[in-house]
Amino acid sequence: VSYEEDGTDSALTASELEGSIQQITYEQAYEGVTYEKEALVYVPASYTPGVPANIAYLTHGWWGTADGLAEGGAPSAGSITPTIVVFATYYPDRSFVTEDYEDDYALNRFFATTEIDTLIEAVESHYTTYARGDTSDESLRASRRHRAFGGFSMGATTTWDVFALRPQYFYGYMPMAGESWIGREEEANSAQIAQLVTAGAERAHYGPQDFRILASVGSLDPALGDMA
Repeated sequence: VSYEEDGTDSALTASELEGSIQQITYEQAYEGVTYEKEALVYVPASYTPGVPANIAYLTHGWWGTADGLAEGGAPSAGSITPTIVVFATYYPDRSFVTEDYEDDYALNRFFATTEIDTLIEAVESHYTTYARGDTSDESLRASRRHRAFGGFSMGATTTWDVFALRPQYFYGYMPMAGESWIGREEEANSAQIAQLVTAGAERAHYGPQDFRILASVGSLDPALGDMA
């Protein structure tokens, strides 16, 4: 894994953020091919190596990129508790972008169940989060209250998959303008979808205080009806 400052490509400057946008590269295998991938990491100015910081992972929608998400989604200085924000793409590379957004769901599911583990390992073994450099299953479970995942559109669909299938690692969820596609291929009804989405939290015996979902959608957004 390599890390480097990215001070030229992003529209956001370190002075505007009172922090920096850094770049991380990692390798991810998908369907027998290994891809070198990049994510952007917003590091607040208050971050001190060795002192744990909260962390949030965000991903984009159909046709999106990590860079585009970072340009519109980094926190303003002082708006939240000092938090590391990781902007990631679920596309192995741009050849996977198609004219049909439904083609993305296989990638969304893979990101939520497999690639997220690779990304956590790459990021949290380098930056000091509440996992304190230990990315073992036990450590990630113990530090889940300081970790969140969110996304826009198909990134929100990814978020619901993370909630359903990786709730042991994340406390906060921010699905924006995208509903769960779990059970879609089986044409599950609303009650079946609800059961599938909450199965992971129920298996872990989580109660209402063990996670927080901040779901949002615009009043004129095409996703409004499906999210409701």
